[in-house]
Amino acid sequence: MMLPLELLSIQKDLLFRQIQFRQLAGLLNPLTPPPQAIVVYGPEDTGKTAVVRGVLNGFEASHGVVDCTQCISLRHLLAKAYSSTLAALGRYVDWEQAGKCDNLNDLALKLKAILQERQTNFYLICDSIDRQREINAPFTAALVRLAQDIPHLCLVLIARSTRRLSLHAPGLPFIRFPTYTRDEAISLVVRKGPPTSNSDSSEEHSSRWYSLFVTAIYDSLIGPTTRSLRSLGEVCERLWPRFIQPHVDREKPPGRAKEWDFSKLLVRSRAIIQNEADQASDAHLLGDDAATEKQEISVPGNSTDGSAASTERPRSSPADAVKDQQNDAEITSARPLVLGYFSALVLVAAYLASHTSPKLDILLFSRLSSSSRKGKKSYHRRKLFQSSSKPGGAADNAISVSTSNSVAVLHKNFRRSFSLDRLISIVRATHPRGVQRRRGLADKVTSELAELVRLRLVNLMVGEWGADERLTVNVGKIWVEEVARPWNIDWKDFEI
Repeated sequence: MMLPLELLSIQKDLLFRQIQFRQLAGLLNPLTPPPQAIVVYGPEDTGKTAVVRGVLNGFEASHGVVDCTQCISLRHLLAKAYSSTLAALGRYVDWEQAGKCDNLNDLALKLKAILQERQTNFYLICDSIDRQREINAPFTAALVRLAQDIPHLCLVLIARSTRRLSLHAPGLPFIRFPTYTRDEAISLVVRKGPPTSNSDSSEEHSSRWYSLFVTAIYDSLIGPTTRSLRSLGEVCERLWPRFIQPHVDREKPPGRAKEWDFSKLLVRSRAIIQNEADQASDAHLLGDDAATEKQEISVPGNSTDGSAASTERPRSSPADAVKDQQNDAEITSARPLVLGYFSALVLVAAYLASHTSPKLDILLFSRLSSSSRKGKKSYHRRKLFQSSSKPGGAADNAISVSTSNSVAVLHKNFRRSFSLDRLISIVRATHPRGVQRRRGLADKVTSELAELVRLRLVNLMVGEWGADERLTVNVGKIWVEEVARPWNIDWKDFEI
């Protein structure tokens, strides 16, 4: 289909959406009878609303837009639909005389009275309709049927997913907007150009370094956490001035180099990027407000100079472990952690493997060590501490002192690294229903473990002297309790 010149000029500004643009141009053409409704769906920040409004503006078609995220109820949504229709037609004075819309019948009667005299199509856009809290399948089905009784009316439903809409009307067109690929997202952000700098000395390097910077940010922050294009632009706009600050301030580069290059700036800014990655993980799991509070608690000495000393601190000492637990206790989650049952079970096993000495594996995780799971905790505590309470002579006192010291070391809540084989064994032992060996538990654990590593709940580390890769948990006890509570995973009996 040949597009008019007005649409061709608009299409040039909407990059990587040519297929969806042509599909909507064929469906929203004012010269053809409009469809009953059009469903436009796809993830956030994929250009759905921009493409729809661009096509309608190119055709100069009358349309009203309802932002469903601002509607607190279905009645409010109907009132907004009626008011946006009046605003699009320039009939603002009729709003007070017409009254409110209490149900779909009132909206149908009032829209029919307004649009029955029109000879051109009118398009009502319901943006983010799936994000309205009270939306349900019967309501959306009845909303779509409005166009059957009202001439020249077409509904455009924009949603992230069609799961909540449950529309099964025959002949209803669905247009999908996929997520931008890596190259597309990078080119869209680079096309806008780098943020303005206070100094002119960085202009010659901005165009050459900014594309490399956006690529590094996408590969390290956006891609692993499946964040949106808007997040990529915001992160790049926030970190770019701090990234190029050493070059702008004419600081001396490290080593014998005479000037800064991209690799040196990237190494210099590794702490800034790591801090941003931690905030992204906290925002995904805790929510934006709690993530900000956690970031302020966990990095009290954070400064804007990007030094590693301000954002990185050792986590291996017992004092830091106690501080981490206190910080986790002060943070209350804004919403429950969204993890599947087996993912939560693997995270619990990782926490137990990281906070339990391997010397206690036979006592805690062996099914032959005790006949009752509920009595394991008290039984093993009694066995560990009874040797230090026996009276005796000097030799016995020395033995008791050494035993009590070893018990204290075992009892302290250190974060230890553990191997994958040990994690699989603990998952097998702590599974409520048991796991048979022929079911391929190792493959299932490794796939779930890869997701936990991607979410930065578990860290992957390399041992010294060329040893095998080992793992360590990256969350505290409060996090594990929040993850295990929705699935009723009883893991307290295995904690010493």
